[in-house]
Amino acid sequence: MVKLKLRRYSIQMLDYQIKLKDQELNAFNFRTLIVHGDRDEILGIDPAIALHKNIPNSALWIVPNTGHIAITEPNLDAFLTNSLQFMNVDNGNENFILAR
Repeated sequence: MVKLKLRRYSIQMLDYQIKLKDQELNAFNFRTLIVHGDRDEILGIDPAIALHKNIPNSALWIVPNTGHIAITEPNLDAFLTNSLQFMNVDNGNENFILAR
């Protein structure tokens, strides 16, 4: 079971959990791009790795030197490039290589 639980909070108290059993994740029948910062101070990196291991046809992009919100500046251009490339794999682009 993958359990996402907040490790730490700052200005406001956040309290949420997403509980998904491995069987539920294994049932995902669509390609999934998991984007996660390597310095996520809220969740840590383990949930992203667990999701990637349990979701078939998933790709995992660990964004270097980035915290919890990995898809904003200064990573926005790389995120858009990677996302578009990931979505275009079905259109003949079978070599998905992450931009840095």
